[in-house]
Amino acid sequence: MALCWFAWLLASARTRGKGPKPVQAFSAPGAWLGIAMNVLGVACLAVPFRPQGYHSPVYTVVPAMIIAPLSVGLVWRARRYLGRNWHAGAVLNVDQQLIQTGPYFGIRHPIYASLLGMVVATGFAYTWWPFFVAGAILNLFGIEIRARAEEKLLERYFQDEYIEYQARSHAFFRF
Repeated sequence: MALCWFAWLLASARTRGKGPKPVQAFSAPGAWLGIAMNVLGVACLAVPFRPQGYHSPVYTVVPAMIIAPLSVGLVWRARRYLGRNWHAGAVLNVDQQLIQTGPYFGIRHPIYASLLGMVVATGFAYTWWPFFVAGAILNLFGIEIRARAEEKLLERYFQDEYIEYQARSHAFFRF
């Protein structure tokens, strides 16, 4: 699980590539509250406290071993499609493009979907259920704050094009 988290975080740490730094046009500073909630949520998942003799059951570890690598693959693919458009906060650049291909074809927030996958996988494989519930709730609220901030920015910047994209896509999962 630690290796999957390292690979997941490494996707976010990748540099934007060569060339001048993009000029920011719009930002939503409130989205940083969502990031803080995500960090606290992941910290809850990593709490090593468990009742004596507690071990995650096999029927939860096996799905975790499937979900975590799929989540890592999704975040790397999403980052590759975003390219220079990616930013840790809710920020749009002057030359921003609305990405609607690859993982963004049917899902508006595949990076957040992959974070949810990592949260579930970690909870299933490692975390005692009270900390799993706390971490999941914090991450859900953090993701919701960030996604709403980004959607407002994208709608403001791309207007009708983004509204059409919203109508034919899902926020996190294709169901």
